[in-house]
Amino acid sequence: MTNKSSKKKNTKGKSKGKKVALKFPWWKLIIALVIIIAGFLYFLFKYGGLDISRDLLKGYIPKGEIEANLFFADPHSDYLVAEKRKIENAFSQKQKISKTIESLIKGPKGEFIQTVPPTTIVKNVRIDNNDVVWIDFSHHLSNDHPGGSSSEIMTVYSIVNTVLLNFKEAKKVRLLIDGMEIKTLAGHIDCSEPFTADKSFIK
Repeated sequence: MTNKSSKKKNTKGKSKGKKVALKFPWWKLIIALVIIIAGFLYFLFKYGGLDISRDLLKGYIPKGEIEANLFFADPHSDYLVAEKRKIENAFSQKQKISKTIESLIKGPKGEFIQTVPPTTIVKNVRIDNNDVVWIDFSHHLSNDHPGGSSSEIMTVYSIVNTVLLNFKEAKKVRLLIDGMEIKTLAGHIDCSEPFTADKSFIK
C-alpha cells in the first residue's frame, strides 16, 4: 500500500513540474532578445563599428545620387569656392560623408585648385553622441601636404565646410591621421579640438 501511494504522489509531483514549465513566458524572452539584438545593431551602425557589404544590402541601399557642394581653393584669391557634385547614395550617414570626402580628394572638375593631397585615403568615418564627425585619414594628408599656413587653412576648412554645410545633422568635425589624434596638420593650424563650419573662408 505504501509503495503505491508513494508512486502516485511522485506522479502528481512530476505532472505539476511539467505544468509549471509550460507556463514559463517564452514569448517575453524572445521579445527581450529581439530588442537587445536590435539595440546592439543600431549602436554598431551609428558609431562605425559595423560595415555592411554592398552585395549583402543591395535591396536596401537607396538608389540614385545626392547633390553636394565640394569646397576647393579659388585660384584668384585666398578663399574657398563651391563646386556642385553628384555623389552616389549610401546606406548610412557616415557612408555618405565618406563618399563626399572621397569626391573632394579626387579634386575639382573646373578651374579650381585641389585642397587635399590626391594620395589621401579616407580610412574611417564615425559620428559620436555629440554629432561630432570623426574622419580618419591616411598619413598622406599630412606627409604629402605642400605646407604653408594659407594652404593648410584651405585644406582644413575645405574638409570641414564640405561636411558640415552638406550634412546639417553634423555639428563639428575632428581630423585624425592613421587613427591617431593630431595637434596640427602641417605645423600651423591647431587640430587638437573639433572644428565648426566657417563661412568666412568661402567666396
